[in-house]
Amino acid sequence: MPPFDEMPHPAEASGLVATPPAPAAVAVPPAPPAAPPSDSGPVSVIKSRVKVSTNSNGNGNGHAATTPAPMPAGPKHTLRLIVSRTRDFDADVRVMQDIDELLREHEGEDEVLITLSNRASRVVIKPHHTVRNSDALLGSLRGMLGAEAVVVE
Repeated sequence: MPPFDEMPHPAEASGLVATPPAPAAVAVPPAPPAAPPSDSGPVSVIKSRVKVSTNSNGNGNGHAATTPAPMPAGPKHTLRLIVSRTRDFDADVRVMQDIDELLREHEGEDEVLITLSNRASRVVIKPHHTVRNSDALLGSLRGMLGAEAVVVE
C-alpha cells in the first residue's frame, strides 16, 4: 500500500476523473541574495492591544468611566544605605536582616535604596516598603552602618 499522502483520490481511483499528467520539471534560477537591512529605513512600532468594553468607554470593565482617585504624593525623601559586603556571607545576611527589621519598624512615605558593594561590584536594591526618616531610625542605622553609609536626599 502506498503512503497515505501518495494515495489517489477516490474519484481518480474509480476512473470518473482523469488524472492530469505530471508537469515537467522546470529549472528555476536561484534568487539573488537579499540586501542587508538599512538603518535609515522606517521603524515599525508595535502597540499593545486595547480592550474595549461593551459600553465603549474604553475602561475595559464594562462600567461607566469614573474620575480616578488622585495619586498619592510621591516620596518626600530618599534614604540611601551603603552596605559594604565582606567575605563572611552569613554576617552580611544578618546585617541585611537587621536593616530590614529596623526599616519595617518605621513605616512612612520615604523611599529606601540599599547599595551592596565590594571592590568588584555594586548592587542596588529598592525595597517595596517605605519608611519615615525619623531621628531614631537614622541614629540606629548610623550606629549599625556608620554615619557615612546613611544618606538622606
